[in-house]
Amino acid sequence: MVLKIILPGSIPYLNMLSIITKGKKLSLLVIPVLEKSLTVSSKGRVEARVLVERGVYTIVEYRDPKTMKVVEKKFKIYLRNDDGVVRGFLMIPLKGGNRYLGIEDRQPKQDLYVYNIDTDSEEPLFK
Repeated sequence: MVLKIILPGSIPYLNMLSIITKGKKLSLLVIPVLEKSLTVSSKGRVEARVLVERGVYTIVEYRDPKTMKVVEKKFKIYLRNDDGVVRGFLMIPLKGGNRYLGIEDRQPKQDLYVYNIDTDSEEPLFK
């Protein structure tokens, strides 16, 4: 028998607890109370938004070095989490222009430099 118990402020993930009462094993499913992090998918399913990691980002576009005009509409997003791990995603525009295909770079270079137009100098990808 499984009894569902919802506890306010409980641990932020599902947890199974077993209690033995009167010689019988009773399993309790503890479900956290979620309010602000719930969303409804396009299929109508209720889902919880769960934090995986947090950090900072840098967006890089590609330009002609002589004219500084954008070469293509693709760009790259570099994400660095609080532990210093960097992930890179190449964003390629799809037909229609308002959606992008993101391709993850499995091993982005850690020592990249970018040109900053505002300061007219090269600087590390992440300061």
